Amino acid sequence: MAKVTALAWEMGAVAESADAAARERWLARRSASSAIAQLAPAKYAEDITVPRSEIPAVLKELKEIAAKYRLHLPVFGHVGDGNLHPNIMANREDPEEMERVALGLDALFEIALSHHGTISGEHGIGIAKKKYLPRQMGAAALAYMERLKKGVDPNNILNPGKIF
Repeated sequence: MAKVTALAWEMGAVAESADAAARERWLARRSASSAIAQLAPAKYAEDITVPRSEIPAVLKELKEIAAKYRLHLPVFGHVGDGNLHPNIMANREDPEEMERVALGLDALFEIALSHHGTISGEHGIGIAKKKYLPRQMGAAALAYMERLKKGVDPNNILNPGKIF
């Protein structure tokens, strides 16, 4: 660990700012998720990744989605690598709002894919995003993944029914 850490510093892969304001901005970023969680009873925290050049257009379209479906949709993320964290704030007890949330999520992932991005940057696919996986990966890639899963797990005991 010490060797990796030293090499990271030597290569400039990490940095520490002597600027107190810069450190405070980082702390603010680290607090964003918990801060917006106070805005509604439920938070649908997503992560999409798009080429950095597409970020302005994606943010504009996310704003349009929020207006169209009347959603509170704050976004933060890691702009340096194009990883955005759109969050949909909602009340799970309101069926009409949850319909709008579902439509907003569909639109959000379509926006990412239409801008040559991915439906997940770091959070993974999971059950919630599996319906979008064919659009991102294509049938051939999914069939290959399924064959690999069957080869490694012929009795389907590892996460049965999750993706395949």
